[in-house]
Amino acid sequence: MELKTDVMINNQAIISIIIINYNTKDLIDQCIKSIYESNILNPFEIIVSDNASVDGSVEMIAEKYKEVIILKNEKNLGFSKANNLGVKIAKGEFILFLNSDTIVTENAIDLLIEFLRKNHTITAVGPKLLNYDKTIQRSWFDFPNPFKTFFNLTGLSFYIVKFKNSKLLKLFFNKSKLPSFMLSNINEERIIDYLTLACLLIRKKELVQIGMLDDKIFFYHEDCELGYKLNSNSMKTVYFPKAEIVHLGGSSSQKNIIFSFSNYYKNLNYVFKKYEKTSTYLCFKIGLLFALSIRSFFWFFGIYRSINMFSVYSNNPTKSDAYKTKASDVLKTYLNVIKTILLN
Repeated sequence: MELKTDVMINNQAIISIIIINYNTKDLIDQCIKSIYESNILNPFEIIVSDNASVDGSVEMIAEKYKEVIILKNEKNLGFSKANNLGVKIAKGEFILFLNSDTIVTENAIDLLIEFLRKNHTITAVGPKLLNYDKTIQRSWFDFPNPFKTFFNLTGLSFYIVKFKNSKLLKLFFNKSKLPSFMLSNINEERIIDYLTLACLLIRKKELVQIGMLDDKIFFYHEDCELGYKLNSNSMKTVYFPKAEIVHLGGSSSQKNIIFSFSNYYKNLNYVFKKYEKTSTYLCFKIGLLFALSIRSFFWFFGIYRSINMFSVYSNNPTKSDAYKTKASDVLKTYLNVIKTILLN
């Protein structure tokens, strides 16, 4: 089947779709194909920022999707920097950050554009994300806080999430503003602290105005940092469930769980310190170090000898071969993260 090429008017795209690629040949092929088959009505361009892939994906894209613009980075620049390079050459009024492991559904992108056009006070909007099995994938998040981070790192959040629908637990929260983790579904548009960058549409002018994504963040919490940046500039982000995108998710983090764990908490510490007041950050830092110390201490008693990253992807197993790593490496990781946080 012949695919429709990029729709352009006077060589001017309305939306620039930026996809980061790092050895995801099959996934990005599926993603780009789904974009064309979704029959986007607005003029668009696709920019692939490739982080030195060696799996033949760049060659495949160049041959199969000749209209796609490919940025060939000489090394793996990470998520933020690679995206920023795409933004700099983007012609569109709107930027769509899109993961290579997504499948675009009919009308989804046009619905997001229409929402921003109608709502001039909103800067960014994200769709409902679906797992491969079409169940809802949580993509909405509150800004981090010391308690949530402590519970996540010690594993206590598992029990809170398990009993999130209990009447007893709900007594501790304001009914009009339940924490994001207690919301299994959001049926109508809602202002959110931040949304995952697996799929996020944002006005280019405002994005450039606030300095784009933080180049210092290589992988993890780019979305949280952007949320803070938008919020500090009085710009709003909205979750818009009428638009739906399938997000397979989790493949990158599961390939190297040690790398993922280290980056997750180092970058979380960096972002929290960057945006929160000093007193709040000190509480956060103490809680983070205390939780890591607990994991390190109990490691000697056979506990916390494996790392299971919290996942929102129902189609990925909670445990897999990707989690199997040497117990000694796990302890080294805990100590390395502690050292990094102490020095910052």
